[in-house]
Amino acid sequence: MDPVSFHPDTTERFFKRLEGPANATDGELSAVNMQRLQECFGAIARGDFEAVAALTAEEVEMELSGPPLLPIFGQWKGRHEVNAAARANYAALAEQKAELLAMTAYGDHIVVIGREQGRVRATETAYDVHWSQQFTFRDGLIVRIRGVCAVAV
Repeated sequence: MDPVSFHPDTTERFFKRLEGPANATDGELSAVNMQRLQECFGAIARGDFEAVAALTAEEVEMELSGPPLLPIFGQWKGRHEVNAAARANYAALAEQKAELLAMTAYGDHIVVIGREQGRVRATETAYDVHWSQQFTFRDGLIVRIRGVCAVAV
């Protein structure tokens, strides 16, 4: 089983749009962090979670919350826990069709807002959610990820 299962439309609707300019208000620092975030999402798309881990600080924290429909929520601390959770979370979903709706950057923070459809591998249940993720950077590494999602209505 592939660790990551993105629908082909995700390249056009998410990854290519992620390469575009964010609504950044703190130019140079935001640009560096945006490049790191693009590297992170690119590594996820390749299933290269070692590269993802290399973009996170040793003390990284991740908190994801949302509906019980998706088995990917929780809190994790430290590079090892966060990397293991990311692997498990992407492996739990299939045919992920993500669309980037908006993003903004300010200094050490980037917020990404999207919509995603797919299915839960274990139950074959289809899902359709809106989500936001806030990434906080320090010294070019991700130190915090906070994500929330809600069922699309």
